[in-house]
Parts: sequence; C-alpha cells; structure tokens
Amino acid sequence: MSEPQYAPPAAASRPSMPPVTGIAVALAILAAVGIIALLVFAAVFMTVFAGAGGEPGWGMVGVVAALIILAAVAGVIMLIVALARGYGWARFVLAAVLVTGIAFGFFLSDGELNPLVALPSVATIVLLFLPPSNRWFAVRAQWRQQQKLPSAV
Repeated sequence: MSEPQYAPPAAASRPSMPPVTGIAVALAILAAVGIIALLVFAAVFMTVFAGAGGEPGWGMVGVVAALIILAAVAGVIMLIVALARGYGWARFVLAAVLVTGIAFGFFLSDGELNPLVALPSVATIVLLFLPPSNRWFAVRAQWRQQQKLPSAV
C-alpha cells in the first residue's frame, strides 16, 4: 500500500481592485498633486514676498520649505502605494491628509475653497469608504494574512 500523495494547498489569487477603489486612487493622486502645488505656492510666496524687504534669514525659509515639500511628496507617494496595495489604515491617513489639504487651501485662498483640491479630495474620501471599497480592503487584509501562514506540507 502506498501513502496518498498530498499537494500543498493552492495559493489564493490576489483580489483585484474594484473600479470604485481604482477611481479613488486616481483621484487621490490628483488631489495630492493639488496639495503639493499649494505647498509650492506657499513656499514661493513666503520666500519671495516675505523676504522682499531684505531681512536676513529668509533664504533659510526657502530651504526649509523645499525640504517640507520633498517630505510631503515622499509621504504622499508612499501613502498612495500603501492604498493601492490594499492597506486599510492608508485610507484613514489619506482622508486626514486630504482634509488637512482642503483646510490649507481654504487658508491660502482667503476663505474660498480651491476646487482643484477640494473636489478630488472629497470624491476620494467618499469613494474609499463605499461598501465595494470596504469589502476590497477587508478581502485584501484576509489575503495578506493567508500569505503569512506557513504551508502545511
């Protein structure tokens, strides 16, 4: 009598992103570009106009502003990659970043909402918390958990 041959369990295929979540990721990129543009505008404004009086130290403000912008760009890129990979925490962090960006745009434009930032930001937040997106993030979390389990061979 021969022993039965056991095959390792088939690996679950990676869940595909629903269209709603894909649109949310694309809008998040658009909103992030708008927020970064606002940061660049603020940095240029602070450096050029605030230092126009010849006061010392304003060149350093420009350097610090450039470093903040670089950090913001890197952070947003990492956040959107985490979002596209299905990490649920990324949508909460992104929602907070987008709301902060809307508030920052409101502050910079003297009390008016900047539609290039506000519209894609609000649409992104809404789409990321719709039921299809919620299901996809839950399935991705389960899929990642299954990938961590050792095989029973």
